Amino acid sequence: MRVTARSRFRHVLELALLVAGFTTPFFAQSPNLTNPQSEESGSGRRAVRVKILIGASQQMTFDAAIQSVTIVEPQSVKATVIGERVLLLTGLDFGESIVVVSTNLRRETLIAEIIGHPIETPAADGRAAKGKSPTARKASFGSYTVAFTPPSSKRSALLSQSLQYRQTLNSGRTLDLETSLFSTFGGQSEPLLAAGWKGVGVNRLSLALRNSDSSSLEILDNEITVSPLTFSGYTIRGLHLTTASNSILRGSEFFAGLARPSISLLNLGGGRVIGGVVPLTSGRGWTIRAGAMAVNSSGSNDGHGGPIFLIDANYRQAENTIIQGELSYGGNAISWRGAAVIQRGPFNFSGEVAKLDNRSPVIAVGAQGRGRSTLSGSLQWQPSARFVAFTSYSRNRSNQSSTSARISLSGAALAAGLNYRFGKKTHFGFRYSQQAIDSAALSSFASQIRTRTLSANLTTRFSRHWENTLETRYSRSSEARADAEMDRGYGFRDELRRSWEWASGSAYFNYQNSGQSLSSLIIRNPSLLPPLIRHEFEADPSRFLIMNRDLLSTFLGGIELPQAKSTDAGLRFQASLSKYSLIGELRYSNSEFGTQLRRDLLTTVNLGVRLNSANSINFSSALSRPLESNSLANSNGFSSLTTTLTHRFGGSSDGGFFLTRLLGLNHGAIKGRVFSDINSNGKDDPEEPGIAGLKVRLDNGNTATTDQDGHFRFAGVKPGNITVSLLTDDLGRRMRASTTNQQTVSVAPRETVNLSFGFFNFGFIAGRIFNDLQLSGKPESNDPPGISGVSVRLLPENSTTANSAVTRVTDGSGIYEFRSLAPGKYSIQLDPDTLPPNFRAPVQTSWQLTVEPITGSYLDIPLVAQRRVSGVVFVDKDNDGKFDSQIDEAVAGAHVVAGRVDVVTGPDGAYLLRGLPAGNLEIVAIAPWGGKSAAVAINLDSEPSIKRGVDLSVPR
Repeated sequence: MRVTARSRFRHVLELALLVAGFTTPFFAQSPNLTNPQSEESGSGRRAVRVKILIGASQQMTFDAAIQSVTIVEPQSVKATVIGERVLLLTGLDFGESIVVVSTNLRRETLIAEIIGHPIETPAADGRAAKGKSPTARKASFGSYTVAFTPPSSKRSALLSQSLQYRQTLNSGRTLDLETSLFSTFGGQSEPLLAAGWKGVGVNRLSLALRNSDSSSLEILDNEITVSPLTFSGYTIRGLHLTTASNSILRGSEFFAGLARPSISLLNLGGGRVIGGVVPLTSGRGWTIRAGAMAVNSSGSNDGHGGPIFLIDANYRQAENTIIQGELSYGGNAISWRGAAVIQRGPFNFSGEVAKLDNRSPVIAVGAQGRGRSTLSGSLQWQPSARFVAFTSYSRNRSNQSSTSARISLSGAALAAGLNYRFGKKTHFGFRYSQQAIDSAALSSFASQIRTRTLSANLTTRFSRHWENTLETRYSRSSEARADAEMDRGYGFRDELRRSWEWASGSAYFNYQNSGQSLSSLIIRNPSLLPPLIRHEFEADPSRFLIMNRDLLSTFLGGIELPQAKSTDAGLRFQASLSKYSLIGELRYSNSEFGTQLRRDLLTTVNLGVRLNSANSINFSSALSRPLESNSLANSNGFSSLTTTLTHRFGGSSDGGFFLTRLLGLNHGAIKGRVFSDINSNGKDDPEEPGIAGLKVRLDNGNTATTDQDGHFRFAGVKPGNITVSLLTDDLGRRMRASTTNQQTVSVAPRETVNLSFGFFNFGFIAGRIFNDLQLSGKPESNDPPGISGVSVRLLPENSTTANSAVTRVTDGSGIYEFRSLAPGKYSIQLDPDTLPPNFRAPVQTSWQLTVEPITGSYLDIPLVAQRRVSGVVFVDKDNDGKFDSQIDEAVAGAHVVAGRVDVVTGPDGAYLLRGLPAGNLEIVAIAPWGGKSAAVAINLDSEPSIKRGVDLSVPR
């Protein structure tokens, strides 16, 4: 597969940092996955980095049966094998883990990074989906990494920082921010970092706003991917707009910017780029697009700028048929490309044919390396899960430019092989490859190298934890221009591996007989390397080749040759226990690079510590010590150490990232208000005033005093649970709390916690309007009945407006209440018009009361029911016991007594008793001459009543 410009740039960057002694990355074989995130690098592949959200899963399909899976950091990710070739990775918690997968073909390595929370998709009505927290839609996640490499005797210290941050906004939008900064100090300056300003540089600075409909707006650094013939993952610094397929622009894409300005690391040129691509028409499974672009070279690259016109077509039928075609015109030349992927039953075919003219303007800004023609195809046959056979052919011809600083390589490669699995424990593989490499330059050097290689491998699992891999290889190379055989070589590799639940270890031995190699090819002509990388090679060839021999094919377009004569033996170990992970290797190497001989002992150690789900620290080191060397270059060995700190946003940091703790940037704040709770509901309502001059204290002893509005604030509070207390001696005396006066809150880094304390000093007036049964003016112990429906009005003292009065109506028990009264004097008034019928108001209808803080005043108001008795006092002349006005004599001036009530009869002897108490009474009449009637007993109800005809007979 052709290497894109973007992947070339990444590989150059990584190698540049590596050979500069800045970092020691972990490289490993990566799986032959159908997952599109795999990164090609020439004939080999790098480890695949997989990003998975917490709680989400991702499937990865391998080209061979999975034998075992080892997880370095099991707290972060879970791996499940489905069937034989599918691995399901599930994110468990924030972190990063290495997942080693052993298949029938090889051992593969994945780097799983677990980030963020799943972004919730709102329902059609805008509400959160059932069972989801509505705050999940505004989740933020990403990571911040800072790495430091101390200075050595010849090299400056390097401090690099990178930030990847995503904030989920409303309506499914996300805001992405990405930065990568570096600075050097101390020691000698590095040519690789000369692009920076005074030792400071910016590798990347990007900002993007993305919508759920796949539309986006990117500014600063961003990638444009138009087509493999123009811009494929190409980086510009400018503007990039991608529209949605259902918008008025129907998925069009527009971009404009600078082609990697000079502050970008490893950038030697660039220019200006502007253009766009517009879909012309589409149907079910197919799309046709057209585009126009213009580039203006800075003059550092090959070729000249100018306009480019493009048309391409894509057809996809499910996943088993993909056909692509492309035609571009620029620089008075036509470039074209066609590709197809077809799967039918057990057969899988892929092929590509392309020609990029050397006059294409995209070469002027480095979007493509140089003009070339490519023809490639591969066929795989897999009739069963145990057997697979494959063959492939590729041919690449590159055009040499007069301004190129590198030699242009062309060549062809043919490969065929098969893999077969015997049961579940044994796997056999066979491969034959034939390769031709042509190089031509303006110098006198030219070479046509032909290589044939035959290899076989056998992997055997002879117990649950033991596995052995044996590989043999024979190669033969010749120089076509000289018509001479160069050498024949053979080699073998054996690795024994033991795995445990928490660790794995292996011992290996490699032997390679003398033969042409990439190393010796570079020694013969260093101009094959990019200029900046060539500087590191020339400074110390042995060190360069020892550290980077596994990456040489990346910089030579995927060329593979037998290795130089060498013997390697070593031990590898990796383990994960609790929060710690360790990867280490000890390797002895006996190598010949041209005329240089060297024996070395190389040690690499990578220690990771997971501080919590948000923070981790990593130490990477490499130490090389030569045991024997005839090299004229530096033979003292080398060492490097890089410390990397990573903080992942969204995880539980148990107090925050410790660097921010050190700077105090992880602190939170507490603020609040002490308020007068007028309505006594315990809530800080807007209209309620604050209380000034009160002290608030934290459990660490810090205090604050409320301002005139009752506000207080504590800044720089350490994360954790904090108790906040209100300090006052007036509680229970002059104030009463409507909220608890001691509250415990949880403070998170860079977060402000709000709380409030509610208090009131209000008193109240309450009382009862009752039926005064015994006319005493006070409630008796027998609880006289209350009178409902009577209006009582409350008026503050010195108030002259009716609007300031408050009215309450007595309930069924005759009770009335006036709550939340500020301390002071009030007037209670009874409304006579609301008294029940036949009840008499008291003589006093207005009372003055004083309300004290948090205390109550009580006023009971008696009402008297109208109870009456009437009759005649007479002399019973006919002795029949009844008054007869025709016969009997009425007695005027007689006294009639009932309890404390005493009345005198009129001229007609009649009397009327009023204001009588309820209950049993005796009525007696006394004539003027002293005659006294017999006592008459009556019973009066509590309610108003009148008894007539109670006649009293007195003797004469």
